[in-house]
Amino acid sequence: GRTVLVTGVTSGIGRETARVLAARGAHVIGTGRSAETTRGVLARFGAGTTAIACELSDPASVRQAARDVAALGWPLDAVIFNAGIM
Repeated sequence: GRTVLVTGVTSGIGRETARVLAARGAHVIGTGRSAETTRGVLARFGAGTTAIACELSDPASVRQAARDVAALGWPLDAVIFNAGIM
């Protein structure tokens, strides 16, 4: 029943974190570089997910992602930062 924002859900630890949280009943708001890819990954985890595009190397994208999360109107119970920038 918790809402958790997880960054970097398209691969690695971020993907596994989002999968386990969704399997345990959390609503996962997941971010990734592209909305399409992020939606595709989260769709495999069930209905309790929301995809947000966020390219961390682009400040404008980060600001837009923050606005998108805020516009959802859901209080966040946790934020898990998994995304890495090479």
